[in-house]
Amino acid sequence: MVRVTIQYITKKGSPNAPKHGKDPKEHTRKLTHLYLNDQYIDSIGDITACKNLKVLFLQNNQLEKLENLEFATQLTHLYLQRNKLFKLQGFDRLVSLQKLYLGHNSISVVEGFENLRSLKELHIEHQKLCPGEEIIFDPRSVAAMGRNLETLNLQGNGLTSLEDLVGLDNMKTLLVASNKLNDVTKIQAFLTALPSLTELDMRDNPVIQDYRNCNRILASAHNLRVFNERQISVTTLDFMKKFEEHQQRALTKQIPPAPIDLLNSITELAHNLPQALAKDVTTSMFMDTSLGNAKGPTDIAATEELAVSALPYGPFFHFPAFKSSTSLQYDGHSIPKPFHRQVILGAQLGQKHRPPQKAKANCHPNSHVRNDVAPIQECVTDENTGKILSDVMGSDCGDMVSKFSC
Repeated sequence: MVRVTIQYITKKGSPNAPKHGKDPKEHTRKLTHLYLNDQYIDSIGDITACKNLKVLFLQNNQLEKLENLEFATQLTHLYLQRNKLFKLQGFDRLVSLQKLYLGHNSISVVEGFENLRSLKELHIEHQKLCPGEEIIFDPRSVAAMGRNLETLNLQGNGLTSLEDLVGLDNMKTLLVASNKLNDVTKIQAFLTALPSLTELDMRDNPVIQDYRNCNRILASAHNLRVFNERQISVTTLDFMKKFEEHQQRALTKQIPPAPIDLLNSITELAHNLPQALAKDVTTSMFMDTSLGNAKGPTDIAATEELAVSALPYGPFFHFPAFKSSTSLQYDGHSIPKPFHRQVILGAQLGQKHRPPQKAKANCHPNSHVRNDVAPIQECVTDENTGKILSDVMGSDCGDMVSKFSC
């Protein structure tokens, strides 16, 4: 393994190595860019002579921790991808750091960034975590980065929520592809608090498998211009916002409240239905209406009783089916249409209601009939035609036809 020292930097760390007779320390003091990537480095020694260092390349090495960089107060870019870092430490003095690359390590907690108030880009994608584990953020570090952080790369870290990132108000680019985000409502609430966000990558997340969630996400973003690596026009974004507002208004539309006393309302309705509508109403119609608004077992029992008793024609009454004929057959008689209702009421009450009729001349001159008793069936003989005309009983129920047996 390799340890970084001044001598090592003199040989390997700069493309412009000092020539013979030059002081190595003077050379390292002037260095601003140091290239130490892909060199199997596992530790950093004393390199305080590099006081003017601004860019440090340490990617693709074997580092397990960051150390001995307290001197690098002018460092602005630090590349640490593909090392073996599992804990973030040694960043306290890097107050000028603007871009930090930590992808493909084993970091599970983002912490120790309380002094990184100038950080603009943080790339911490694809950490090697245990199954079921996800990367989390220390609220103190989030608060410190909140004012200046513009780009955050969190792809492939098993994230199930973005709540830890609340407070990064100035973020412009958020890359969270290949995670486990599935709650579109929380994502909408988070995006609403990011007025500066212009680029969002959410590919390979469960939440965007439904295109309607994509529409809702677009509607929640204020100034989004790139979504899942696709350009979004201002016209499209405005349309999605208006469409989502329309959907929300439709969902939250106020429904007129039910009557205060629903049961009494049903009873009143039953007795005040128009005649043309009454013949189409059945017991089940009232029953379904009342039970749908009952709140408890007591209410249900009461509504069942009242809903049945509320019917215009008595309990358990079902209107007969419509047929093409306009006559009602009852006791062998053909009842004309205007007199159906009285027959039906009589059948429901178990009575054979027949209106009083005047006595008519008997068909046989020699028979004796009392004139004060209405005959059950009287007949008149038409001498010209020989036909028998039957008396009828009255009602006015409409076109319904039914056959009742007494």
